Amino acid sequence: MGSSTVQLVSVIILAITAGILLWYSAETKRLADLTAKQIKISLKPIITIIGIDNSLRLKNIGKSPALNILVSDVIRVDNSNNRNDKYVFKFSEITVCGSNEERGVSITPYCNDKAITASGDADKIKQYFLDYNSLAQGKTYELIIHYKDIEKGRWSSTSIVDNKGVHFKEVKELK
Repeated sequence: MGSSTVQLVSVIILAITAGILLWYSAETKRLADLTAKQIKISLKPIITIIGIDNSLRLKNIGKSPALNILVSDVIRVDNSNNRNDKYVFKFSEITVCGSNEERGVSITPYCNDKAITASGDADKIKQYFLDYNSLAQGKTYELIIHYKDIEKGRWSSTSIVDNKGVHFKEVKELK
């Protein structure tokens, strides 16, 4: 074997070693990023719905407080009277909900853009449209809750309501 052959073998071994080191470095960075993401996810607030009656009852089952909690409006259309009444349910905002804390959110119903303020009427409408016992088979609606964590990360929790109850669907970080 000549010296040029030895040099060629050395260069090939050196190139393979460099390739392995580059791959190992990239894999280590990927694992570090995944670990950081898992830590962030494990410490985030998670807002769930634990009940619906005259108010929406929420609970933070996450490990950190949730801030500026706002439930998206729920819109339901009633075709039963041939008038196509549009009901909108607006929810009050909660400024903070600590870890494992339960909070009630008041609900204001509107019919065709007019607030329903008589408490008996408002309670009946909330029960009829939001209570899962009143939903017909196959009818559902989503409750979407937006909130922030203490590091100003934005999150969204979604639950599905059907005639069997409230079902947690997902939580996701918003960009």
